[in-house]
This record gives sequence, structure tokens and C-alpha cells, in this order.
Amino acid sequence: MREVPYVLAASSPCTPSGASFFFIVVYLHMARAFLYGSYKAPRELLWVIGMLIYLALMAEAFMGYVLPCGNMSYWGAQVIINLFGTIPGIGPDLVEWIRGDYGIGDATLNRFFSLHVDRAAVHHRAAGAAAPGRAAPGRLEQSRRHRDQGKARAPTASRSTASRSIRTTRSRTSSASACS
Repeated sequence: MREVPYVLAASSPCTPSGASFFFIVVYLHMARAFLYGSYKAPRELLWVIGMLIYLALMAEAFMGYVLPCGNMSYWGAQVIINLFGTIPGIGPDLVEWIRGDYGIGDATLNRFFSLHVDRAAVHHRAAGAAAPGRAAPGRLEQSRRHRDQGKARAPTASRSTASRSIRTTRSRTSSASACS
């Protein structure tokens, strides 16, 4: 890993310090929303959607926190999963369903790993990344595509200058009459 140049910079969002920095940015964004009153009418639905995204990020961070098999990860998972046990009626069954067993073990780690990695892939693709094995088109490629599409249309779309000037005059008179 140390032989590849800049690999630590590329993988830093996947480390605990990168995740902490990400949540600092999320909290700064939330503070700005409080400061500007973005939770007030008419943006209540936007605020609720943001809070749901925040809860999803917290769940993903928890599943990533549990993945290193250490003592703190084990007890962190034990405490947070047992919080679901306090729900009246369905709590104990829900805890067993989340764990996949009676205790935290391989089934729990497999579930949390797959949910953590799959959810990260969904966020990554939703942010505009390309599918695996394909490079995302850069701005240069997009501008070339746009330029090439314009060249293909140019011969069929050529018009005389007289028809262009007539069309321009008509659009000016129609916009002037719309304004008065």
C-alpha cells in the first residue's frame, strides 16, 4: 500500500479519520441549516428528508465501526443493538433478527459488512460515479461529445441568413407584445 503514490489520499475517506472529517462537514452543514432557518416553512419536507439521510449515514457509520474485530467494536455493537431490545413487544425478536443469531458473531459481521459496503456503493453511484469497469466521463469527453453532436447536425440544420433574420424579428416582436 505504501508503494503506490497518493493511495493514502485516495483511501482516506475509508479510514476512521476520513469518516470523522466527513461527519464534521455534515454537522457544519446542519449548523448552517439551523442558522438560516431551513427547517421552517415552506421547507419542512426538505428538512425531514435531510434528517432521514443523516440517520442513514449514522447507521452506515455504525456498521463500519463494528467491522474491525476488536473489543471496543464488539461492545459498541452489543450496546447499540441492545437499544433495539427496549422497543415494547418486538424488541427481543428484533435484536435477534438484527444479530442473525443469539449473540454477535459471524452472521452479524457478515450482515453489517454487506450493508456497509453495499450502501457505500449505492451512495457512490448516486453521486455520479460510473459502473465498475467503466471510467466516468470527464468534462473533456462530455464537451467533445457535445461538439461532435453539433457537427453532425450542422449540415442538416443550415438555413439562409434571410430566414434567420426573419425568425429573429418575429421573436422580438412577439416578446415585445407579450411584455406590454
